[in-house]
Order: sequence, then structure tokens, then C-alpha cells
Amino acid sequence: MHPTMVRSLWNVNHMRGRTAVLDSAPMRLLVLVVVLAPLSACGSGISACGNESDITGSWDIVATPLAIGADALPASFSIDAELIQADPIDFLGIGHFVHGTLTASDSSVFGMLTIPELKHNSGDKSGAILACKIGIHIPIAAPVTDDNVKQGPNRIALSGQVTMKGHMESVVSTDPTDDSSVILESDAENTVRKFSWTGTQR
Repeated sequence: MHPTMVRSLWNVNHMRGRTAVLDSAPMRLLVLVVVLAPLSACGSGISACGNESDITGSWDIVATPLAIGADALPASFSIDAELIQADPIDFLGIGHFVHGTLTASDSSVFGMLTIPELKHNSGDKSGAILACKIGIHIPIAAPVTDDNVKQGPNRIALSGQVTMKGHMESVVSTDPTDDSSVILESDAENTVRKFSWTGTQR
């Protein structure tokens, strides 16, 4: 999921009761509608995801290598994801932060990772779902600060969409912000390895 989408929602939600500096509330709402229009296929227009209204629960995620060569995953691996969908972050009810933990089946990939519970980040180092699009980004750096300051590469970036109730998967896109990737804990060179994935709720 594009972090800018989460930032748009956060800005619209927090502008109420504050002074708009370079734009107006109607203009921001118009921008929001334009940004969200392509997501209408996920549900019934501008609304929460029609395929799955709440992704809270236990998920089995299977990651499969995308590339071959030095930057490829050595093998497929699975992730036990325990996810919590938080309350809406926007007045339209389409954006939610996502918290919880990810635990890889292979400890050389990573152990247990905690999704940062941030309230002032645009989505590039936290978890969020916007309509049916989900993005989870967990930086290697610790502690993770609650702001939009870059903190280096992500241990894992999961980008995908909920396609039906109890199922989500990675997206095929030419936009690098839609890529899912991991940096193995066993890799001292911090090579970014891209992968595709599917997730099934238990």
C-alpha cells in the first residue's frame, strides 16, 4: 500500500479543527476521493473493505521467491501473523492501522517481529489497511519513532490486498512501493529480497 495514501487519510482526519495552510478542506476531500477511486473494486466504492471488514486474527502467510540469483530468497518460508485491526483513522471509516506480530518459520529469515504501533506515521514503518489494500513495514532499526523520519531499510515489507474473506495476497505492480521484500537476519549485507505471498486466515 502506498504510504502517501495513509498520509492523505491522516491529514484529512487531523485537519478538522486546525488551520489549513496551503489548501482547504474541500480540496483535501477531493484529493482523497481521487486517490481512493481505484480501490472501489475492493468493495462498494469508498467504504471499508467489502471483502473482509476486519482482518483481526491469525493468518498463515506463505512467501515465495520472485527472483533468481544473488538477491533471491534461498527458499520459500511461512509467516505466522497475529494481526489486530485498530479503529478507523479517518472519518470515512476506510483506513485502519494494523498492529500485531509476524513470526517466520525459518529463524534465519527473522524471529518474531512486532508491527510498530504508531499514530503519527504515514505507513512506511508501521502497518495499515486502506479499503482492501494492506501494507506492513517493519524497520530493522530500533526503537521505531512515531513520526515520518526515515529509519533505514525494513526487515520486512508486506504489500498486498484482501481478495476475499479470509484471503489476501501480494499485488503485481510496476510501482516499487507495492513490492514485498525481506532482509534476512542472517544476511550481514542487508540484501533486499523480493517475494510474492498469499495469506489465509485460520
